[in-house]
Amino acid sequence: MPNYNTKLKKRSLTKIAINKFLKQLSTPQTNAIVIDAETFLSSSALVSGGVDPRNIVVINNNDSIIKNAHKKGHTKSIVGISTTVFMEFLPTSPLYDIIYLDFCGIPDTRGDGWCPQYDILWCATFLKKGGTMVVTFSKRISNCAEKIEKMIPYHLLTEVKHRDYCETSPMIFYILTNDDDTNHVNHLRHKFNHIYTTYTEELKAATTLSLLNKKITSDKNNSNSNSSISLKRSFTSTIKNKLNKFEKIKNILEKKNGAVPLSDIYKETDISKASVRQVLQKYSHNSKYYGTKYPNIFTNISKGYWQLTSQVKSRKPIYTVIV
Repeated sequence: MPNYNTKLKKRSLTKIAINKFLKQLSTPQTNAIVIDAETFLSSSALVSGGVDPRNIVVINNNDSIIKNAHKKGHTKSIVGISTTVFMEFLPTSPLYDIIYLDFCGIPDTRGDGWCPQYDILWCATFLKKGGTMVVTFSKRISNCAEKIEKMIPYHLLTEVKHRDYCETSPMIFYILTNDDDTNHVNHLRHKFNHIYTTYTEELKAATTLSLLNKKITSDKNNSNSNSSISLKRSFTSTIKNKLNKFEKIKNILEKKNGAVPLSDIYKETDISKASVRQVLQKYSHNSKYYGTKYPNIFTNISKGYWQLTSQVKSRKPIYTVIV
């Protein structure tokens, strides 16, 4: 677990999305293992999701980091290289619901004893049924993906998603589960995609607002000030409306907990009919207009009836949306 730029990791869009994802999977009964840094971003996300700090094992080869982990209540945390910890120290009971192997190195065995293939196999063996594992690697070698694919025991794990990203160097992450049920795998994938997409939009909005604030400050003493303020208000209103429309429709479907006629959605919201249809189609993978560009949050189960995708039981997909 070599050193890395902690500031860049704290700002990493992908890292933030992964931690938000793991937080949403957390419950007070969760048992977890995380390779965490001195910032404790991942273990803190789990705690904020309701996990008892005592049930989070933090692994790091820096003694001071593990001492701080103990102070934070992660009393089962162990200092050492992950492979050594798994081989010699970490008990095999209980099974774990969440495991986050936040590796910084390339997918190769190192001279100091670190063997990522062993780590992944150990974790796959002691992952609770339906559990989730996230693994990250540096892509500083050309055949990185090929090596990772050979390391993953696909007789024990199913891939949910993988994605390239960049921090201090090109990286790649894999989300894995030991439940090969299609609904479960799709649920995890859609959950992460929704978190990533939503956070990206919020970040873009915040960045734009920051630029507008700077423009207002620079225009403060000239005639452009009023137009800049007006632009900011208009932009802020647009962003809020976009987020509110999605949340309002999602809340209606959550409360109904079943198939909802489009006419009922119209009645229970102040959003225009055209906007309701646009939001439903945008976040539906059986929409002929948007395809799979956005997370699959809503499903058109029959003519004029919609339901949250997470509530839809296994059924044949519908590919034509009629509203």
